[in-house]
Amino acid sequence: MSGLIPDDTVEEVRNRSDIVEIISAYIPLKQKGKNFWALCPFHHEKTASFSVNPEKQIFYCFGCNSGGNAFNFLMQYEKMEFPEAVRALAEKYGIDVKTSKDTSGQLISNELYKVNDLAAAFYHDILLKKGVGDAARQYLSKRGISENTLEEFRLGYAPDSWDSLITYTKKNGFGVELLLKTGLAFQSRKGGYHDMFRKRLLFPIFNVRGKVIGFGGRALVGNDLPKYLNSPDTRLYNKGRELYGLSHARDYIKESGYIIIVEGYMDFLTSFQGGVRNIVATLGTALTIEHIRVIKRYTSNVVIVYDGDAAGELASLRGLDMLVEEGLNVRIVTLPEGLDPDDYVRSRGAQEFRGKTSSGAKDLFDYKLGLLLNKYDKSRLADKAIISREMLQTISKIDNAIIKSGYIKKLAEKLNIAESAILEELRKVKTGPVRVNTQSGRDTTISSARASAQANVPALLAEKMALGLLLEIPDVLPEVEDILSPEYFNTPQMQRIADAILKLKENNLSITPASLMNYLKDDKLNQIVSEIAVIVDGIEDKKKNLLNCISWLRKNNLKVKLKNLEAKISSAQGAKDNNLLQGLMSQYNHLIRSRN
Repeated sequence: MSGLIPDDTVEEVRNRSDIVEIISAYIPLKQKGKNFWALCPFHHEKTASFSVNPEKQIFYCFGCNSGGNAFNFLMQYEKMEFPEAVRALAEKYGIDVKTSKDTSGQLISNELYKVNDLAAAFYHDILLKKGVGDAARQYLSKRGISENTLEEFRLGYAPDSWDSLITYTKKNGFGVELLLKTGLAFQSRKGGYHDMFRKRLLFPIFNVRGKVIGFGGRALVGNDLPKYLNSPDTRLYNKGRELYGLSHARDYIKESGYIIIVEGYMDFLTSFQGGVRNIVATLGTALTIEHIRVIKRYTSNVVIVYDGDAAGELASLRGLDMLVEEGLNVRIVTLPEGLDPDDYVRSRGAQEFRGKTSSGAKDLFDYKLGLLLNKYDKSRLADKAIISREMLQTISKIDNAIIKSGYIKKLAEKLNIAESAILEELRKVKTGPVRVNTQSGRDTTISSARASAQANVPALLAEKMALGLLLEIPDVLPEVEDILSPEYFNTPQMQRIADAILKLKENNLSITPASLMNYLKDDKLNQIVSEIAVIVDGIEDKKKNLLNCISWLRKNNLKVKLKNLEAKISSAQGAKDNNLLQGLMSQYNHLIRSRN
């Protein structure tokens, strides 16, 4: 089963889908030879490196290494989960998708989406009603929010009532249990149930696909605290992962090549309404690693806009260092004292604000150093040490050696310290383990041994070539399937792909790149499958080349085994363990004979 969708249904959808037709609905494709090409939608580029292969029903980008089948494209572009991608294509091709009656998982999520959408419609209608919604509409009008913006972002108003939403959703077939799960209701100490939001202007929070997942509520009366009240974290909503407005801004972010991040709903709405479209807002929280991973899907260039009142807070810079550590280019805009982006746009215009976020943005290094120099006295040795330590936390996270060297030189000049002293202190800064950022957003650490194995380029290339050619000529699999044993592969990823090919054979399923991806259901692995399918394109005499790759892998495997045995033999000789030594020598001689 795939989620709640039977595997045979998934296979039918995959077989009916035309990847060229699907992708061309999102980006323009141009045919060159047997493949179609385009500018990659997953990274910024000027030369087309995004390839779509209609024969293999896969896509692959030679620039950023994104790849997969039709499901993977929708998952990456529309930020869908796998079951959603299957359903979307099933609907397109008129395939009936039957799911189990299990009320867990995806079905519960679907119900929560429906409740959130119903609540958004309910609150929006109240905002538009004369009388009850007057105060909220007047507030929005005073802040310069147009009717079009009000409609586009489905702004709403929660009336002065304890249970208006509970009553409304109940009439529409949704019990209070679902409202509790969405954070739209809560249970009092006395056991009764109440609406979460009262007398508040409401901002529906959308996920990247435009579905309502939560709400932000602003008090319109000064003594109603807190001023802003957000939905709690739920199955659908996590404030440390979501960015307000991303569903509307994502295409503009890709087009412009950078993202502007502000702090509030109104900052976003006023700017977006004024034509600054590559903008998002955080949801009452500092930048998190989850935010940064989301941002990286769309751009590597980030502009942070701080309110005038927020400037100078060094604590806020910790999140900016995370951006640098994740390989993003960061610039900072500080607005005049007392102005936030909303105020700035309304008083000086969106065009001037856009200019501020481009030519007026400071490099993170210069911004951070300026704050520190304002806070500390660089004539004092103790303060120099503090400034240096803070700046080195940022410099240490920069991968580019040229940029790092330039920053070290600048820091040394500003503090009147020798570069050698800065370098010495830099060596003391902990860099941590080697980190791999997986496509799922989770961190893993790898040992130096694993990193070394991954760097074994000839072996890895031979592995990829062998598997890619097997996908081209699966009929020869019975002759060579021993090579798919895990011992022949250096990485767990390649081992899993090899094992999946065997599983397809055992289950009498078709062995193609698209079917393999469908079986794996793993974004990272499917990306590798796309790569191995692409690198064997155009190879003639595929069987001969496959046998050559297999021969090399067998010899390399034998070489590794002999080397390991030599180490064990040396250890046994040192320990004078004759029984162990005799057994090891027997194994060694056997391998030597098999090689010859």
